[in-house]
Amino acid sequence: MLNRKLLKRAILGMVAFIFMGMTSWAEQAKTKTECVAEGKSFRYICTFILMQSDAPLKGAEVTVGATMPSMAMAHNVKPVSVAEHAVMPGRYSFQIQLEMYGEWRLLYDMVRPIRDRLHETLVFTKVGSQEKKLSGRDVDHDGHD
Repeated sequence: MLNRKLLKRAILGMVAFIFMGMTSWAEQAKTKTECVAEGKSFRYICTFILMQSDAPLKGAEVTVGATMPSMAMAHNVKPVSVAEHAVMPGRYSFQIQLEMYGEWRLLYDMVRPIRDRLHETLVFTKVGSQEKKLSGRDVDHDGHD
């Protein structure tokens, strides 16, 4: 009888744990980033929208770093602070100095209003960034100026 009660409690606990995980996943924040090259080599001015539950997330405290997935040990960029636009809540800006053109994974560390770590992969060129295409083809990392 005691084993049956323990089993029932364990099953209910597992169901509650799974449900809580699904709820927090649905509430996870998302980013949509666009960057434009700023005259200097590999320097970009970026803006992004921070969304949660399809609504802009206002008043966030965020830093952004970058790593090159194909050469993660060699190419990492220290995190920089972001600033929220005064007139457009939920939209943020930052400047970042990369080391070369190619595919970079932006790493967003948010500490307020919720704690979260977000990733977004973009391909950086001489003019700006574009979303990574899922073609399976490698990005050319040559073309350093």
